Amino acid sequence: MSLSTLESDLKLLADPETQPATMGPTRQHLLTIQKLWDDDGAGLGSLAGDEVDDKLSTELETAIAATDPASLSTAIEAVRSTLGTEVVSALDVTVGFSENDGDS
Repeated sequence: MSLSTLESDLKLLADPETQPATMGPTRQHLLTIQKLWDDDGAGLGSLAGDEVDDKLSTELETAIAATDPASLSTAIEAVRSTLGTEVVSALDVTVGFSENDGDS
């Protein structure tokens, strides 16, 4: 869910008409991920190992602190990459895809 939400945010940030209204909600999405990840040491980060935990925590802080759409987009790409690869691997999550995507 986090990856699809961040992907939607990236699309909105890429559109000059929606950029100004997107910055705040995107930060809220990132803050939610940060809370789930950290949660005073009891979040998902505690299960991923120190290196992955520190990397994603730093990337989230950078993204939340971004002041313009371009830097926020770049930071979100880093967060998405880490979530989709290193976090999935560290948590030993299996990602599956199916043809049942609701297009019928």
